[in-house]
Parts: sequence; C-alpha cells; structure tokens
Amino acid sequence: MGAKGKKTIKIAVAGFIAAAVTALILIFCFTNVFMLYGNDRSMTEYRSAAETDEAYYYKTDECNAFTEFVRIDKATGKITVEQLENKFENGYGETPPEPDDASGATENDYWTDENGEEFITPAAPVVLEGNTFPRRSTSLAKNRLPLLQNIMEQHSQNGKLPIQYHATETDGEIYGFCNVYSGCVGYFAGGGNIGVEKILYTSFFKYDPQYNAITELLRVEGGNAVAYDNDTLIYYKNKKYYSQNLGGKPKFICDDLAFDSGATAYSRCRYFFDNKRLVIFQQKCFMNESKDFDYIAICDMDGNKLFEHKTKHTVTYLAIKKGE
Repeated sequence: MGAKGKKTIKIAVAGFIAAAVTALILIFCFTNVFMLYGNDRSMTEYRSAAETDEAYYYKTDECNAFTEFVRIDKATGKITVEQLENKFENGYGETPPEPDDASGATENDYWTDENGEEFITPAAPVVLEGNTFPRRSTSLAKNRLPLLQNIMEQHSQNGKLPIQYHATETDGEIYGFCNVYSGCVGYFAGGGNIGVEKILYTSFFKYDPQYNAITELLRVEGGNAVAYDNDTLIYYKNKKYYSQNLGGKPKFICDDLAFDSGATAYSRCRYFFDNKRLVIFQQKCFMNESKDFDYIAICDMDGNKLFEHKTKHTVTYLAIKKGE
C-alpha cells in the first residue's frame, strides 16, 4: 500500500474517532446538562383522609373536566376511584370536605429566624418539609430550627449537595427523612430542578429535640424516600417502590410506571400519607391522550398493597353525588 493509501486510512480512522467522541459528548451534554426537567419524586405530602359519615376520601387529581378521588367505604373497606364531573359555572364542583387541621396552623403563617430567613409554618403534625433546590421554600415549625440546621450540617456538606427533607411530630416523637442528591437536573426554571436521576441516598431518622440529636435509623443507597412512620420507610429505587421495616428486608410495592426517559418529563408522581396508609399517584403523559393514563396504588404503612387502579385519560368521566 502506498503512502497515499495509508494517509487516507489514517484520516478515515481519525474522522471516525472524532465522530464517536463528538457523539458521546453530545449524548452526555443532552442527558446531563440540557435536560429541561427530571423525574421529580419529591412531592410527598402528609394528608389525612377527608371524611364523611360513609367513607374516607383522598383527592388525587383535578382538572377542568373532573375531580378524582380515592374512596374508602367505612362499612365494607372497599376502595374505589371516583371522578366528580366539574361544572364550569361552579368551578370545580362539589367535593368531599377537607380534613380538619388539628393544629390550627396554616401555610399562610410566616416567621423569621434571627438571621432574617423566612419560613412557612406547616400544619401539624408536620414540623419540616421542603428542599434546598433553586427557587424552593421550606416549611418549618418555629421551635424546630435546630433540626433543620442539624440536617444541613450532616447531609448538605456546606450547601454543596441539594437535599429534600420531611419530618413529623406525634406524641413528642419526631421522625423524618432526608433525600440527598448529587445536583440539579437541567438549568431552566431558575437554576435547575429536582430529578431522581441524581439521587445519592436517603436517610431515615429519629430526632431528639432535648439533645438536638439525630439518630439515623436506616440509610438506602440509591433510594429516594416518599413516606414513613415510626418504624418503616417507603422509598423509590430503580423505577420501583419498596417498604422496609427497621431490621427487615425491602418489600416490593409497585413499579414506577410514570418514569420518563426523554429530555423533558411530562409525567408526575405524588404521594399522600398519614399514620394509616400511603397513596401513590402516578400520571403518565405521552402528550397523546390515547396513550396517557393514571395509576394509583394504596398500601398500609407496612407496605402491604391494598389497592391498585389504572385509568386511561380517555375514559368517560363519572359524575357522583355528594355523600355517595
């Protein structure tokens, strides 16, 4: 082979290598820098069921067409998903009553610490909820600033790692979790969003206010906590949900059917829990009504699945009467 032929081969090989490197760089940049949103698994809410004489209700979703509820019949224990048709002249229509707030506190109550930082007062039994991602806020009970400071010191590494936290106080005992992430996903919406793609670990803890001491009860590498009670953590890991009792092994609950793999995350998940049960609400959106669906799983706080339901968005919405 002549010198000219060897030179042509070298140029071709160099071109191939350059193209491969460029492709890898583009893939890395696209998936790690230019993602608009990640799969947010931080929407945890302590919510007691609304109650009528006949049933308990959890509101899972609402839109212009309908409001959706999980209904648990008191007499039979039967669980159903019901959709109340919304009449435009009446806003969102009639809905079951909201549960009473035992503390009397509302999220409209604000207070400022000695450094001038403003916090929202959460409704009991929640004493702390929020995160340190850009453009986020923290709800914190007035006497629980040492708890937040302790969590920040242990897990945020001088503010370099974004974290999400949640804690409740019942009968003088405080339990909670801290989800620790390596960073934000995307750089839009004011500096980045929460994405479970960046989760490092979750820490389930008990807090002693007398000694300002946090005891870690369970750590799950790669886990993202969504609910808890005094001896069980429920978490997301690798597109699945598990419960784990202290000293026990993980128990599978359900798959995460709403996980998006593209540059934007149109789907969403929300979690409603109290001391009795957890509602996992997943909404999968393909930007195509013929494919979109909702998936609801309900379990007790030991992770025993009580109910699951899948509803396509194209279903005929059911109108139910108040009190049924």
